[in-house]
Amino acid sequence: MSLKETLQCLCNPQAHFSKVLNDAFKDDADENTKEALTRVIVTRFNVDMKEIIEEFDKQYKIPLTQKIEDVALGNYKDFLVSLIRRVA
Repeated sequence: MSLKETLQCLCNPQAHFSKVLNDAFKDDADENTKEALTRVIVTRFNVDMKEIIEEFDKQYKIPLTQKIEDVALGNYKDFLVSLIRRVA
């Protein structure tokens, strides 16, 4: 993580985690970046996931659940979407 990313995470964690989620959806994302999707949703679930969802929707003009449904598959997709819907 760069200094810029660290500062963004400290100053505006919702924007930082929204970017992390969006990066995980990219076709050219490496495995570590893709794994961040699950890591962010699970670790932030009881902290500030609702605010992250709102920030993601605002920044990328698409609901996070829709983006997950467009990209993820099978049980993994169902798991992530069900977590997001429990928060939102």
